Amino acid sequence: MKQPILTRWLVMLGVLAWLVSCKPEADFRPLDTFFHYQRITEIAIDTTVQKDFIAGIDRIDVPLALLYAKDADGNRIDLPDHLVQYLWEEVPLPDNHFRFTERGTYAIRAKFGQVLSAPVTFRVHGHQDIKLRLSVDYQRAGQPYHGTYVADSLTTARFSIGAWIGNKPIQDRSGARLYVNDSPLPDTLFTTRHPGLYTFKVRWQSIESNAIVLDARSPVKRLVIDLGLDARYFYADGKTRLTVELTALDENDRPMRPTPDLTLTQNGVNIPSGSVLSTQEVRAFTFRATGYGLTNQQVTINSVRDETFRVVRLPVIFHVNTSAYPAFTEKKVADMLAQVTQIYRGQYGVERPRAFNSADAYVEFYAAETDPAGRPLPQKGIDAVPLPQRKYTYYKSEDMKVLTDEAWKYYWNPDYYLNVWVTQIEEGFSFAYFPAWSTNLEGTSSYTKPEQPNYTFGTFFNYDHTAGVLAHELGHNLALDHVFSGAGYELNGCSATDPDECDDTPYYDRTAYQASMGSNPYQRTACDGTHFISSNVMDYFHTYENSFTRDQRRRMRHTLDKAYWLPTRFNNPNAPNGRAGLRVPNGYIQKPSQTVNMKRAI
Repeated sequence: MKQPILTRWLVMLGVLAWLVSCKPEADFRPLDTFFHYQRITEIAIDTTVQKDFIAGIDRIDVPLALLYAKDADGNRIDLPDHLVQYLWEEVPLPDNHFRFTERGTYAIRAKFGQVLSAPVTFRVHGHQDIKLRLSVDYQRAGQPYHGTYVADSLTTARFSIGAWIGNKPIQDRSGARLYVNDSPLPDTLFTTRHPGLYTFKVRWQSIESNAIVLDARSPVKRLVIDLGLDARYFYADGKTRLTVELTALDENDRPMRPTPDLTLTQNGVNIPSGSVLSTQEVRAFTFRATGYGLTNQQVTINSVRDETFRVVRLPVIFHVNTSAYPAFTEKKVADMLAQVTQIYRGQYGVERPRAFNSADAYVEFYAAETDPAGRPLPQKGIDAVPLPQRKYTYYKSEDMKVLTDEAWKYYWNPDYYLNVWVTQIEEGFSFAYFPAWSTNLEGTSSYTKPEQPNYTFGTFFNYDHTAGVLAHELGHNLALDHVFSGAGYELNGCSATDPDECDDTPYYDRTAYQASMGSNPYQRTACDGTHFISSNVMDYFHTYENSFTRDQRRRMRHTLDKAYWLPTRFNNPNAPNGRAGLRVPNGYIQKPSQTVNMKRAI
């Protein structure tokens, strides 16, 4: 049966219309596939992509894709993405990408033909949606620390930064910055040596975290300035040394290690702790210490001119044992006493090393010119006496008794003469007695003066000893002890206190010195660990024996003013200086029935 012409034309037009609507050859699908897509009834968007963003921080450019496409029976159908449209409020997204940058919530759907997916919500947050939280814990020496934060550079504050949008933490916080007192920190660790209040905040874009206020406590309880003088006063002589030490004490009064944050000033100028000062000007030195938020009370010391004294001249009589040394001459006496005087006046051996705090004692010695009867001596300063023995042994008590008994026979009134008995002493020693005082001196006791001397006050001098030894023994007569005497005896090491009662004479362990003299026998190591060259007259062995110190002078001047049985104005106020040419009452001392054992030293 023939089809009508009109029907044939309609069929041809339909075929042409279909061909015109077809895509290029590459998109052609077999006819059965086309009908396969027609069976799709459900599509869903892949939700594994990032869906929360922070405007201005995150890069927002999300390619969208389907999770699946299914038919009515639940069978998955492979649907190419380019056949799908993605919509927000019915508006297609360019290139099927989510690129919204304005704060808001966006419900995105996928569409294929008449099939729409369930919406997937994307959120773009503004800065105002971010919540920052700052927290801190402490560490000390790498270990957790739960005490008070101390500004000692050892305690570390470790800050943690948290950021959330809603209840969801933000992992990437690379833009967040920690600030202290509005200044940025390079990281999240903080240490300081400066006490005070520190305010910490985190800033991210225009958002700030909570504030943490850290009260950094000073590790120092107090600052102490110690002025160490090697003399009783700070003399303006260019030699006296003032050592200035700054010590910081913690809450337990323990000294702290020094740090650059401790400042010591002298009259407003910074000086290092341990500075050693000297001056030739009379003025005030004011010291102040600051550090760790503390300022101590200022300490002031005034430099003063060195003291001057009236010169005391002491006549000396040498009772020479002619059995031991008949050639002890007037010239020898004069030469020895001239050198001894130079030593006491600070004028001997000035070209040699000497104590920086050496002092003029204002004491001179000269040879007695007359005997107690007022008669001129054949040789000035010499009383020739024939003792029964040529030599005596110091460590034999019977020898010392014989020598002392003989000395009583030739004992001139000590209120007018310094008595020196010259003989040979077996061990090579000389020795001297200490004086007796009307008024106490450190390390001594006073007593009432008897009618006449009750011990042979003076010096027992070995006939072949030098002027340096004589100066040493006369120092004992004027109340000076050995500079090294430890614990009451010269070989007992370092004592707890200064053994010679003179703060400005360093003392040392003599036993240790003798065991290790080394290449420089003049060098000593004091009990406080300092090193010095020996020049003090009251030392032993290798010493330049050309110095007395101011504290030693103070003891000698006290002795000259207050001790019995010395040829001074205190004991004989009517005699002129030198006492030469006078008849001496009670000129020859007789041994009393009761004698005393006084301190003596070699």
